[in-house]
Amino acid sequence: MRRVKMSRKLIFLVVEGRELDANFYGSLIESLPEVGPAGYEVVVIDQISGLRHQSGKNGVLELHDRCRRQGALRQKNKSGSRSIVFFVDRDLDHATGRMRRSPHIIYTCHYNVESEIFIHGDDAVAVARALSLAPAEGRQYAKHLGNWPRELSNTWSDWLELCVIDAGLRTGTGASPARHSAINDEPYGAVSLAKQRNALAAIRARASAGSRREGQLRSRYRNIARQHGSETLLNGKHFPQYFEFRAKEYFRGQPVATSGCGAKVVHCYLAAIDYTAPWAEPYRRALRTHLA
Repeated sequence: MRRVKMSRKLIFLVVEGRELDANFYGSLIESLPEVGPAGYEVVVIDQISGLRHQSGKNGVLELHDRCRRQGALRQKNKSGSRSIVFFVDRDLDHATGRMRRSPHIIYTCHYNVESEIFIHGDDAVAVARALSLAPAEGRQYAKHLGNWPRELSNTWSDWLELCVIDAGLRTGTGASPARHSAINDEPYGAVSLAKQRNALAAIRARASAGSRREGQLRSRYRNIARQHGSETLLNGKHFPQYFEFRAKEYFRGQPVATSGCGAKVVHCYLAAIDYTAPWAEPYRRALRTHLA
């Protein structure tokens, strides 16, 4: 990244995706008064050529490793120091013990950037925009919804546990956070014990590690869910469909535009985030270390 050395920007943020990441992380860095809108640049990984992985998390981490080998994570020119920071989705890496240790890599605090957006956006403001409600109606519906991301993650809690075990054992059975729960009846119904047993049996049939490793992963999942909430392990890409499901259920028979609201709700939540609130402090603290 030769342009870093030539630039007058204070910090470069390398991100996975174009649709949400640039706005989310750009807004985070702009919340720091010492940076401001002119002091940073967001680089989406697909803008970088010559990588084996041309997109996503693998591409971001590959570029980090290349810059580290070249001694280019922090550079200097006549106008001062320049740092490169790499933002990646945490996914299940903290549960499986695969998080990379580098001050230049900043992981999401929840599963992915979509999760961050839904969990930290102002519910009342976002739902009013997504459903074309008056502000008072938005506040009333948000109160009815409550902590709906946690509700979904609790409904799928047994599935998420299987996903952690599958990922930790690298069995590749299809128990993946990218999928809707395969063990709940209907998308959001009760757990089918038969489906749960079959899914676990499939994992065990492919696992090369013994039951001790499975037990460690199960305990780690439960500890994380108990201490931080199971929603920290749920792929935020599932939230729009669940939001639309809940809206259609609540507003059935009423003249509210619920059809297709899931397609736009993430942008409504993105526009309803306060980046100076306490939730953002871990990100802000990590970014400040690169501005000293």
